[in-house]
Amino acid sequence: MAAYQTFLECGKRGDPSCINNLGSMFESGTYGLGRDMDMAVHHYVLAARFGSGAAQGNLTRLGIELPAVDLVRPDARSGEPSPEAAQTLTMLAEELGAPDDKR
Repeated sequence: MAAYQTFLECGKRGDPSCINNLGSMFESGTYGLGRDMDMAVHHYVLAARFGSGAAQGNLTRLGIELPAVDLVRPDARSGEPSPEAAQTLTMLAEELGAPDDKR
């Protein structure tokens, strides 16, 4: 479960690779999580919203097409998240939940 915790904490900071990895863990049922395709797709969609091409590829592989997504990117000048990105990060942390949710 150490890998899960690591990816969860990283994902709460908005790292799309970590969120995609959480989806992969749920899809394969590794690290004692049990296979949960709903949670896998949920994490792939979140990661795709943050610009993960790998997550978009996973969704395509599963036959799921998303409408154009609003990518969350930091402000190019300051490097800080825009207010919209900050709000999305807060919602993401809530959606990912506490470490023992759904486990």
